[in-house]
Amino acid sequence: MHELKDVEVFGIHCSGATFPAHFSGSAMYDDSGNLEGIICVFNDITAMKETENKLKILAHHDPLTGLPNRNLFFDRVEQALHDGLRHGRTFALLYLDLDNFKPLNDTLGHEVGDKALCEISSRLKNSLRADDTVARVGGDEFIIILNALNCADDARTLAQNVIEVITQPFVFGHLSHVLGVSVGISLFPNDGTSADTLIATADRAMYQAKENGGNAFYPQAD
Repeated sequence: MHELKDVEVFGIHCSGATFPAHFSGSAMYDDSGNLEGIICVFNDITAMKETENKLKILAHHDPLTGLPNRNLFFDRVEQALHDGLRHGRTFALLYLDLDNFKPLNDTLGHEVGDKALCEISSRLKNSLRADDTVARVGGDEFIIILNALNCADDARTLAQNVIEVITQPFVFGHLSHVLGVSVGISLFPNDGTSADTLIATADRAMYQAKENGGNAFYPQAD
């Protein structure tokens, strides 16, 4: 008896639906070396594949909001840098920190705070262009990659759009709450040509916007 190499294949249910399966087989020979038959074993590995996919998603996405996490964000920044350097394209980072989120969390509770974060994530995703990326990188911190910009004014226009989207009231039952957001902007290649430099610049700009009173973006002009 000789073992056949294990492989992953797709099986077919009686309904016609396919499923991932693990196949292993053993060939049987008589004393003269003639093939007598093959024993085949199929194991349905659907549950294992679903678990693997969930782990892959968790490795690259925030479990609360489903947004890209810091790991996937850095991959996207590196892609933007590669594209920018190769084709001479401009892109921007927007570093977002919510204003007055802690009072909401402390007053209304973490469950409401989590709902607000999920709502903000949904608003941001729906307001951005298909090629842009928004990631959650901290408790109430988000970073947006704005790809293929023509000039710095494009980044400022989109930053203002983000502020307007976030400052729309949140309704929780009979309660209504308004959050603000401070946004820092960095531009490739003007503010740096590495991910670390661009993120640090946008982070500093965000704190400047917060020191200026919040609910605004910085810098306002070149």
